[in-house]
Amino acid sequence: MKSLVFNTRGCTKLRLFGCWDGYKWDAFSSKKQLWFRVRKHRSICVSLCDDIARSRCTYKIVRIDDKLGFKIVDEEQDGALVAEIKRKKTTTGINFGNDVFTLTVQPHVDQSLIMAFVMVYGLIKNQI
Repeated sequence: MKSLVFNTRGCTKLRLFGCWDGYKWDAFSSKKQLWFRVRKHRSICVSLCDDIARSRCTYKIVRIDDKLGFKIVDEEQDGALVAEIKRKKTTTGINFGNDVFTLTVQPHVDQSLIMAFVMVYGLIKNQI
């Protein structure tokens, strides 16, 4: 059994910019391992645990025209689309509601990692 643990304490001394750490938790060995770090400055940048020490942005979360939709792009692949979340609509174009979404994830991407990004984005935007 695996679960995701979030540490939502601000990382900067001035607390002007937030930082969220995502951990992988292994219930059998009772160990947590840093998985990713999300920083918000001018944009929302995600670094995987390998890139945190180098402060390199691996993924970027980009808002779409719809205020509740966004996409996740891979900065190492020249902005290639990794996942996209949009409000779910009926075939006639009517929104199901502010809390109903469609999530599209590329086949080569870890779905639990993308869901963690979605949760952090919701925390950043105060939508969760």
